[in-house]
Amino acid sequence: MASGGYEMRFAWTRQDLHAVQALRYQVFHEELGEGQSTPGAPARDVDERDPWFHHLMIVEQRTGDVVGTYRLQSAVMAATRFGFYSASLFELGAIPASILGEAVEAGRACVASAHRSGKVLRLLWKGIARYLQWNSKRFLFGCCSLAGLERERATDMWQAMHARQVMHDRILVRPRPAGRALADDGRTRPLITADALTYRLPPLFEGYLALGARVCGAPAFDYEFGTTDFLVMLDTMTMDPRTHRSLFG
Repeated sequence: MASGGYEMRFAWTRQDLHAVQALRYQVFHEELGEGQSTPGAPARDVDERDPWFHHLMIVEQRTGDVVGTYRLQSAVMAATRFGFYSASLFELGAIPASILGEAVEAGRACVASAHRSGKVLRLLWKGIARYLQWNSKRFLFGCCSLAGLERERATDMWQAMHARQVMHDRILVRPRPAGRALADDGRTRPLITADALTYRLPPLFEGYLALGARVCGAPAFDYEFGTTDFLVMLDTMTMDPRTHRSLFG
């Protein structure tokens, strides 16, 4: 699939995977300062899970550069090796098995700074929609990450989620004890401040919410990458019909 000077496809070769990892290194390590770099190692964000996932790529047609990516896996794929990545941060037992079995997990999403446009984000979402169709899955879920490990900021974000009324009405997951970002683990509904109503989130996070995704509980600290993560879930059956047609039609 191609549009606006970009092509959407999946990584099929080792070279494709290396290009994806190089983009993630550029965004996560060099731009955002996440994770830890090993002196003398290739400038790639390498994860032992990578060979067991499918990697969606956005390629700039003029240069051949990979400028956007998402890492995807189904429940069947998760069961064959490492499980869901989200389970390393959150206790997923609160999510019914019937939902997890019909879900795709998405993560490690990033877009090169010079290409953060609606065209690229839309191609990423159309790629995810196609992946859901190929696998006959209804739900999409995963961790949305924000740089930093500040408890005060985590509290502000938690207030913002409630202020914007984007909390899931049935699913409430807890962070694993080692990564709890809030003192009460999100068990108490926060007070809504004026600042919470105008709190700005990263574009990818805003994209999830705009499509109808819901936040499934309090945030967790990911100490490996130095981020604050929220678990979000999208039910494609409850999306706005026009949005659904534009992505899945």
